[in-house]
Amino acid sequence: MRVPRNVQSIERAAAILRILASGDRPRPLGVLAELVGLRKSTARGIVRTLTSVGFRAPGPRLRGLRPVP
Repeated sequence: MRVPRNVQSIERAAAILRILASGDRPRPLGVLAELVGLRKSTARGIVRTLTSVGFRAPGPRLRGLRPVP
């Protein structure tokens, strides 16, 4: 019997969403990537996708990321 494996991209997106939801201020992409343990380019792709599906929004003046209220 095969043991089901988690989908890595969903785990990464969930980690980013958890960080965004736990903070009260926008987080710069570089800080977010470091907190999750990803390359900045990988974090950027995940954040871009989360934005396109409505799960996050750019912070003030696009300087940080915040969850959609």
